[in-house]
Amino acid sequence: MGLYVEKIVGYSIAIVTINYLKGKRQIELLEAAFMPGFYINLVCLKKLNNKGIYWNNEKNILYYGNNMIYACCGYYYSQLIIEYNEPKAEDL
Repeated sequence: MGLYVEKIVGYSIAIVTINYLKGKRQIELLEAAFMPGFYINLVCLKKLNNKGIYWNNEKNILYYGNNMIYACCGYYYSQLIIEYNEPKAEDL
């Protein structure tokens, strides 16, 4: 298997829709790297932790404070995710 490198062409704000107890809501990910050929957004756990948000991987939730639920996460293709969007055929 060869090494794959994707170049970062810039940084911006990414809007992500998360599942919340009362439905869905959008959050902003600051300083998100833009890589045109990379179809997955990765979230840096350390940056979340610096904002007081933590991942409980037993319950698969993001939480803050005294275990207040921030987001309910899911599994897709054996990966823990915050937001899932089905890939379009032309992107595959």
